[in-house]
Amino acid sequence: MNRQRGVALLTVMMVLATAVALASLMESENVTAMRRSEAWLIAETQLLYARSAENWGSALLLADLLDNNNDHLGEPWAIKTTSPITPGIGVEGKMQDLQGRFNINNLQAISPKAEDTAYAEVFTRLLEELELPATLIPAILDWLDHDSEARIPFGAEDDYYLSLDPPYRSANRLMTHISELRLVAGVDSGTFDKIRPYISALPTTTPINVNTAPALILQSLHKEITLELAEQLITSRQNEPFAKVEDFLRLDPLAGISIPKVLLSVDSRYFLLDARVRIGDRTQHYHSHLARFSDRIERLMWSQVPD
Repeated sequence: MNRQRGVALLTVMMVLATAVALASLMESENVTAMRRSEAWLIAETQLLYARSAENWGSALLLADLLDNNNDHLGEPWAIKTTSPITPGIGVEGKMQDLQGRFNINNLQAISPKAEDTAYAEVFTRLLEELELPATLIPAILDWLDHDSEARIPFGAEDDYYLSLDPPYRSANRLMTHISELRLVAGVDSGTFDKIRPYISALPTTTPINVNTAPALILQSLHKEITLELAEQLITSRQNEPFAKVEDFLRLDPLAGISIPKVLLSVDSRYFLLDARVRIGDRTQHYHSHLARFSDRIERLMWSQVPD
């Protein structure tokens, strides 16, 4: 009888232990599910706020198009905006002119035409100012062109890329995002970080907007433009943005310096919305690439980016 009571007590204890273990497991799974749902809800809410920021930026760009025919950094679209929605929630947005940078896809059009050669010269000078080797250009051209013949001696095509681990192929098309440059032979992380702020990857050949280009891009327009002179040009446009390319070319500091007019513009079509949305202690960073036409804004690309 005592032995049977002992077995019964042991059985009850095992059942209770199993029940406690199951209850603990269920509670842990419930907590995990709740945290997952909370994270999903925050992420979806952040996305909605970021899309709202995109709508805000698009409205500013269209309104600006109706207001004047040039684009400069003193306009409403170029001013960083921070909007606290409610306590614990905030949205920060800044529109950037992608035509104030060098469009890496302009290199694809390299031909004997003077303007195409001039684009290559601008990019070569940009590399020099960044203390990067001009030998990167043949590999970039091979990535952009439509054939599989590597340029000698510094080009790279499938034969090179398929030998890597992991292997991949040369794109042989225009870049859709500047991050593709990281895949090109000779472009390591340090090189990419140096050049990233000064380049864009746009779907058509685009001139450089002299109203928004940074000093280093302006300096790259001609071998006789020093950094000091480029900063003088920026001061001039801050006092009065250029209404026409001719206004830029007629500046006294540029007397005697010949820059092909086709390389330049005072207006832009392509922009980047840089948006950050904070909910509590969670911040998400978004990029939206936008193209502006006479009657609409088109989104070319949307992505989440690390801070």
